[in-house]
Amino acid sequence: MSANNARIIEKNIFGLLATQGGDSEIIDLFGIAGGSSKFSLQAVYDVQAPTAKTFDADEVDVANDSVSVPNHGYTTGFKVQLTSTGTLPGGLATSTDYFLIVVDANTLKFATSLANAIAGTAINITNQGSGGAVNTITGVALAGASVTFRKSNDGVNWIDIQAATAITVDGSVMIEQPNVSYRYVKAVKALTSGQVDLKGLICVLGDAA
Repeated sequence: MSANNARIIEKNIFGLLATQGGDSEIIDLFGIAGGSSKFSLQAVYDVQAPTAKTFDADEVDVANDSVSVPNHGYTTGFKVQLTSTGTLPGGLATSTDYFLIVVDANTLKFATSLANAIAGTAINITNQGSGGAVNTITGVALAGASVTFRKSNDGVNWIDIQAATAITVDGSVMIEQPNVSYRYVKAVKALTSGQVDLKGLICVLGDAA
């Protein structure tokens, strides 16, 4: 990515820990690159291994439909399943996919779907479950993760610059555009389950000759 007058511009265009699909911030190449017609765009992804966390009956807040899990490290929308050495809190079951709602760094709620998690619609917890039981939250492994770069002249109609790149392990994907005939670029990410740390880097290679 070396070139005369090269300028590297870091943009967090993907968010941090991604748990669901969606479009990145739209990048205005004219505004960022100052009219340059040459750039590189890179997506760097760090696959996060699911981390199991536990809570017991005393950490279940029935009134607020939440559980206390100190320093859980999860993000809203993360898909999980639950197991227990006894009986889970009322309203929750084993062998069932749930989507987390992050209240704060130490508190979680559970939703029945990704849409409900994003909307903050939690499952109604009716009791704390059996006393003395240890309940385990286990993240569902990464699936369906990909990144596609897209371009547009008007910021409304988009076409692919590069087809979707599947994400299975840590890595990156980069495109170089020596002759840019469009103004806007963005990335579209897909994610069925798991967590991925997504970051973006744009490098302006110099003005057109």
